Amino acid sequence: MPEKPRVTQVTQVASACATPFVAAGFVAIAASDALSASARCAAHRLRRGKVFSNESRQSTKCVGQLEVDVFDPDGVDWTMLRVDYIDRCVPFVLRRCSGKISDVSPPANDAAAGAQGTIHVKTVPIAKRIPGIDELVHKLLPHTWRAYWPLWFLGNYKSGVAHIDMGPASVNFYFLRTGSKDVVIAPKHVSAGIKLKTGIDSIYIPGSAGNHDYLASLSSFYRVTLQEQDVLVFNNSGLLHHFSNVEGAAPCEALSVRCKYALGSDKRCRRLLASSPKVWQHMAGHFVGLLLSANGIKRVEERSSECQ
Repeated sequence: MPEKPRVTQVTQVASACATPFVAAGFVAIAASDALSASARCAAHRLRRGKVFSNESRQSTKCVGQLEVDVFDPDGVDWTMLRVDYIDRCVPFVLRRCSGKISDVSPPANDAAAGAQGTIHVKTVPIAKRIPGIDELVHKLLPHTWRAYWPLWFLGNYKSGVAHIDMGPASVNFYFLRTGSKDVVIAPKHVSAGIKLKTGIDSIYIPGSAGNHDYLASLSSFYRVTLQEQDVLVFNNSGLLHHFSNVEGAAPCEALSVRCKYALGSDKRCRRLLASSPKVWQHMAGHFVGLLLSANGIKRVEERSSECQ
């Protein structure tokens, strides 16, 4: 019967064995991201002026709640979105007026259910094709690749904590299949100035699960309500973000596809990846847990920085 302790033992041993390799990999990733971000920033300055200038949509003069721009993927200027939004760390939403963006759905028998306050994170094979989403990624970032397993976020929970993701620097293509999400994102200059605590796979605001009390301390922030079939595109490695399920809406099924992109990533995350043994150990356990779990992983929202 003691199957569960045995699985835990296997996970612990595998995590210990994987930690040195994870450490070496993250040191290399952090160095690569730093060099890539610097190179992209220099190239952008040559083309368009400073990346985070006061002339951008992310002006430091903007205060309070900011609107998130919405674009129809049919007929949008993809180069403009890449240069004026992604390169400047400005979030935006893709919303098709004429119909669905994607028919992708969670694996069979994986319903968004469970104990109250619990999130179910289900992985998707990293190379598996995701119709509808892959086409958007290719048009926006034609030379990128997936930095992480695509993840389904399911479960009966309200929200996680406000956080910045730690790991290979990436842009998140966040697809909401069902339900409704209230999303808060802090601009780059605001995110960089917030004191954050180190978590398992992110840096986060303690005590922010289930509330938005911290907004009073932010000079400005983006806020948007995602609808079914929306794709939110934002820099999850550089911008503080906070997802909350809207009460009264259908159960949320959301797919996060993170694609490699170093420009705008947070320096604190790169520093931790390159130098923190605790982060290496936690991340090794996190990856092993994802790989060994056939049914995904479950976390309680108050203790998780990955509730999206």
